[in-house]
Amino acid sequence: MTIKAVEPHRICTATLTGLTPGNEFDYELLKADRIVFTARGKARAPTDRPYRFVVFGDCGTNTPNQRAVAYQTYRLAPDFVFITGDMIQYGSGRISEYRTLYFPIYNAEAPSATSGVPLLRSRLFFSTPGNHDLGLSDLRKASDALATSSTGTCR
Repeated sequence: MTIKAVEPHRICTATLTGLTPGNEFDYELLKADRIVFTARGKARAPTDRPYRFVVFGDCGTNTPNQRAVAYQTYRLAPDFVFITGDMIQYGSGRISEYRTLYFPIYNAEAPSATSGVPLLRSRLFFSTPGNHDLGLSDLRKASDALATSSTGTCR
């Protein structure tokens, strides 16, 4: 489905096997046998040891405070991150809002206290939609609404 006024994007999923629990690993995405993305991730913590996690919500504002929390979260090196909702605070859940208020902050190329961090590509990241993420449900008014179900952030 093409969404008017929104540049197309792809969502890719993969099952990773053979990972050592709690260890970091390198991965790459290929398109037509060409590397288009590389990153380093961390496998789920072993079930027999304590794990570290960070929980926050109401975070999609693209403000200095949001970037500071993201940076501190990255520095803590948690085993996973959980967002309790309102990934797009004061928005309506449109993909255009995620592209400016969410992904740049949590999927940056390198960690920076002033611009963002590579959390989405390096740690387990869980979230649940809040009222601002689901605020606009009439697809006739905004064909890019209800983006949480199309961005992969709530799977």
